[in-house]
Amino acid sequence: MFLRFLVISFFFFFSSLVFSKEIPVIVITANKKPQSLSTIGTSVTVLDEKFFSNTTEYFLGDALAANSTSANFFQSGGHGTASAIQLRGMPKRYSTVYIDGIKMSDPSSVSNDFDFNNILTSQVSRVEILKGNQSSLYGSGAVGGTIHITTKKGEPGFNRDVNYLFGSYNTHNFSTSISGGDISKRYFVGLQRFNTDGISQMTHNDEKDRYRNNGLIASFSEKFSENLEFNSNTRISDTYLQYDAVCVSNLFGCSPSRDHSEEADAVEASTNVNLIYKPFKSFKNKFTIANTYFKRIYGQAPGSKNTKQDNYYGNRYAVLYQGEYNFNLDNSIVFGLEREDEQMGYNKDESGRIDSNAYITSQYFDYQTRITKNLYSTFGARFDEHSLAGGGSNEDSHRVTLAYISDDKTTKFKSSYGTGYRFPSLYELLYVWNSRNNCNGGGSKCGDVNFKSAENSRSYDFGIEKSINPNLFVDLTYFNILYKDALEGWSGNNAAGSGSTTQNSPSTTKSQGLEFVSKFKLNEILNIQGIARVDFLLQENELYINEINTIPGSHALYLWSNLGKSKLICIKEKKRYK
Repeated sequence: MFLRFLVISFFFFFSSLVFSKEIPVIVITANKKPQSLSTIGTSVTVLDEKFFSNTTEYFLGDALAANSTSANFFQSGGHGTASAIQLRGMPKRYSTVYIDGIKMSDPSSVSNDFDFNNILTSQVSRVEILKGNQSSLYGSGAVGGTIHITTKKGEPGFNRDVNYLFGSYNTHNFSTSISGGDISKRYFVGLQRFNTDGISQMTHNDEKDRYRNNGLIASFSEKFSENLEFNSNTRISDTYLQYDAVCVSNLFGCSPSRDHSEEADAVEASTNVNLIYKPFKSFKNKFTIANTYFKRIYGQAPGSKNTKQDNYYGNRYAVLYQGEYNFNLDNSIVFGLEREDEQMGYNKDESGRIDSNAYITSQYFDYQTRITKNLYSTFGARFDEHSLAGGGSNEDSHRVTLAYISDDKTTKFKSSYGTGYRFPSLYELLYVWNSRNNCNGGGSKCGDVNFKSAENSRSYDFGIEKSINPNLFVDLTYFNILYKDALEGWSGNNAAGSGSTTQNSPSTTKSQGLEFVSKFKLNEILNIQGIARVDFLLQENELYINEINTIPGSHALYLWSNLGKSKLICIKEKKRYK
């Protein structure tokens, strides 16, 4: 099996154009400070500005899916339908997304996830993907990894850019921007509009599933002195989608033979302001105030007799402090304090409303050191307090990484070990559906907290990166993730009748796999690279395998092949859903 996997991997290539010579890669987010990629013990993928200037993908999710091992992109339909990224085969709720340092998870979504359809590649200049457990630095949800997106920023002088693309089905993609500044001041303002009539997902008609995405990004920075800087980032996304919903005639009174069109209207906005103060060269302080806002409206498409709507909104306010002290060139520490206020609102058909909020208070540190000439290490820990999870709970996580570089700089051995967690979302804490009143039954109301504990995990990985010659590079990494207390959907009976909610599962699940990357440079302008992965899932002493990532990584067992005695029937009888 593994021999076949490695053989296929070497020939599983895709091509991309590279128009510059190799330069040392600096990673900013792995330890929350600039650091050379060669000294980092975790697995990191970097897509820079040159990559995004040459990509042909409209949507960021598509670009990430095609160019990063262990990043699985999945989408429920055509343009605009729900999409997400899975890291290391973990469900989407186990990865966190940051845009310009702003946490982008939606408190009103089922599991605080992020829809990658909301950001287009024309807005992006850089992406860093950290694979493996990152909870010690980034807190709840960063079990499979984190994705850090940097939008375009201003450069000295005055620059303007206009792009227009069009295609079939009345598809148009327009973007424009102006930017400029000098050594001390810089600005950038960009506008984006993508729209298409689309095509129907139904096979019996020619009805269109329209999609529109309007976006704005803006940034400003000013350096007052060598010791004091200011910058701000703002992003707004306004999307509209028509889609063909699942039609079950006995429940909704519709006909499966006829188009059952619905619409979704969403607004996503984020902004932050940052003040950076350096009292002296080795000590840096960063103060941040950030806000994210989400609003989603679901209902019947225009012309439908059913005008009822589901309305969701989410809000997050954050006050952050991060300090960075460099003892010398090889030893430094990053530490910080964070306070987040998550808010959720839900109104379904005017029948009930959920309004609630939760506070998360955090402290963390990460120490980076050079143990010997060739050996680099980091150690970090984080402490979080959630006001609602488990009736108010504390969680801690830690991480250790090692990176050994050979004397000739051609080989790196890397490894990491860490623990992590995911607090339940406000949706998981608050929402209960039942057959009587679409609300929490038994005399209680929508909005009552159903106390659930955080999910917990521990993971480790180790691998080798090798430059065989100046034109050939390979990377092989093994990872192993064990997690428990997973929050899953359950259905059953209660005082209000049949219903469903989320519960902490008593089972423990292991996910493990191999990542293989190969890059081969044919000449100075053409670079060919290949990626492949094989995932394993161990549950209740049964081994499942997803060979060479032929499908999006998932813990949905019906997507996997069973190598032992099948227990799929028994698993189905547990009446759990996702």
